[in-house]
Amino acid sequence: MPRVKRGRVRAHKRKALLSQAKGYKWGRKKKIKLAKPAIKKAGAYAYRDRKVNKRLKRGLWQIQLNAAVRPYGLSYSKFIHALKTNKSYIREYRIRPKIGNMVWVHERSHIICDPEGKVAYVSGLFFDITERKELEATVAERNSQLSEANNKLTSWAQELEQRNDEISQLGRLGELLQSCNTSAEASLGIGQSVQNLFPGNSGAV
Repeated sequence: MPRVKRGRVRAHKRKALLSQAKGYKWGRKKKIKLAKPAIKKAGAYAYRDRKVNKRLKRGLWQIQLNAAVRPYGLSYSKFIHALKTNKSYIREYRIRPKIGNMVWVHERSHIICDPEGKVAYVSGLFFDITERKELEATVAERNSQLSEANNKLTSWAQELEQRNDEISQLGRLGELLQSCNTSAEASLGIGQSVQNLFPGNSGAV
């Protein structure tokens, strides 16, 4: 009788390796010599890409969480710091109800975490500061109006001072013309007065 070698352990290992290579191209899915290095390389790439995928997911999570806490006056770093240190934080934000006007809220909250570091609950106080915000907006608008009016008054005062100076120079010119005996003296006096009255256009005059 011929000798029969079933080799159960060897066949089981070969079957397990080929099952890991299922779906590979060409001989790598059914030839053990080609499947072994392919499986080894695939495992190395899988280990590397698991780290890369975790890195990308963490970056995306930071972007989404930062965008979520921005409307409440927080940033990602401040929010995470409050979570890690169990410290309180203060923020002001607006709430738009379905019915009625927008409401401003001042929040003073404290994040409480369990021993494992997970958020257990948030304890805090909320204050309605709508009237204060409206008053601040009104004061800022009044200050802007006062500043604009002050600028106008300043410009008007400068223009009035310039007009008074011109009137006084015209008065001195009249006195000079009355004291002149000849037309040459009058022409010389007029030239000097015109240069004082119109310094930018004295050449044209």
